[in-house]
Amino acid sequence: MIHLLRRLLPVVALLTLCGCASGRPSPVPPGVILLWPPPPQQARIEWLKEFHGPDELEIGKGFWKRLAEVITGEEFNGIVRPYGVHADGEGRIYLADTGAGCVHFYDKKDGVYRRLTGSAKAPLLSPIGITGDGKGTIYVTDSASGTVFRHTPGGEFLEPFIVGVITRPTGIVYAPRTGEIYVTDTANHKIVVFDREGVRKFEFGLLGDGPGEFNHPTDLALDHSGRLIVTDALNFRVQTLSATGEFITVFGSSGDSSGAFNKPKGVAVDSDGNIYVVDSLQDAVQIFDPSGRLLMAFGSRGSRPGEFWMPSGLFIDGKDTIYVADSYNNRIQMFQYHGRQRQPAALSVASMPSGR
Repeated sequence: MIHLLRRLLPVVALLTLCGCASGRPSPVPPGVILLWPPPPQQARIEWLKEFHGPDELEIGKGFWKRLAEVITGEEFNGIVRPYGVHADGEGRIYLADTGAGCVHFYDKKDGVYRRLTGSAKAPLLSPIGITGDGKGTIYVTDSASGTVFRHTPGGEFLEPFIVGVITRPTGIVYAPRTGEIYVTDTANHKIVVFDREGVRKFEFGLLGDGPGEFNHPTDLALDHSGRLIVTDALNFRVQTLSATGEFITVFGSSGDSSGAFNKPKGVAVDSDGNIYVVDSLQDAVQIFDPSGRLLMAFGSRGSRPGEFWMPSGLFIDGKDTIYVADSYNNRIQMFQYHGRQRQPAALSVASMPSGR
């Protein structure tokens, strides 16, 4: 026993030193706040932080987990190619990682990190979209297998939930008022709606460029009145529809200037009803009012805070925290929306805006 302890002492010392490491240093110089638009204009967007893995969210590993990794090799928990993001506003974040073929689950509240995958019989191949019901159940689209997976609290794996109904599922959103789940069938240019048991209820859409028609639709969001926001990708526009699919409004056109779209992807809505759209090729997030009028944009090509490299997914939680999947920078960037009646807490501190 004494000999075993002597062998473990160097390992324990190493783990103690590793436990004191804080991960990547803050990429923003002390005393600097990133704001959009820059002063003297009234700031609406503030950069908060970025993370590439659980360490930067202050989610650590237990002693025995770290000991096992020293002996057997460290498990890689970093983000490879993020797309869909979902957060509950209470410190729990779910991230669909297309490159890693998994869903990262970060629980800041309880200090837990989990890597969720499919089973050997039903592997997760290419997770894209992700949504949740607010009670711990999440739904994930797998565009490669044509499957929607579901994970319930306490479950070991992501289990097949909707199989053989959709050719290429991508965007997905849960409607809390009705319990319905909206899924984009990108290959068939339509939206399919299911109940909480996975039973198909109805669908709408067909190939075209008219009102309520789509050309490879991708991402979805719901506003606070229950209207559906759809990224109509190859029509280079965003459509707003009723919960049953009736056309309401449309905005956007093909182009690489603000207000136009080059490769629109993620879409989300803040507490004031403003619509955010990620443009992957413009490396920017554009913000529109509910009628489709451009308000502002933030972001540019790069790897510094507030810059993007082919961003994709987007989510805004109930506290107006904005999560952007910065896909080819292998990270999630977090921002804060300051609404009509709110201001950033420290506008007197020097600002360092970047992007547009």
